[in-house]
Amino acid sequence: MIFVASKRTLWSGDHDMTFPYVGTRQWINSLKLKVDSPWKPWFIRTQVVGYEKTYSEAKFSLTYATIKGAGHSVALYKPEESMVLVETWLASPTNSSKS
Repeated sequence: MIFVASKRTLWSGDHDMTFPYVGTRQWINSLKLKVDSPWKPWFIRTQVVGYEKTYSEAKFSLTYATIKGAGHSVALYKPEESMVLVETWLASPTNSSKS
């Protein structure tokens, strides 16, 4: 599989019954990407708000994050957590088209 040089973030609510996070995780595993960072908690202030795992292939990077207590419409269930994920991705220098 060919991956374009970029940094991507996917997230799922851990209560999403439309597209359960385990199905998304299985799809990511089928891509056969190298694991850069194993599952670890991510925090807002001192509160664990989900878990994340990072994969890579050449100059392609994918972070998969779960959001605790969120359903299918993550931003409606957990707006602060959603905003933190988007802001973190936007702040990353590798998502720039100049990278």
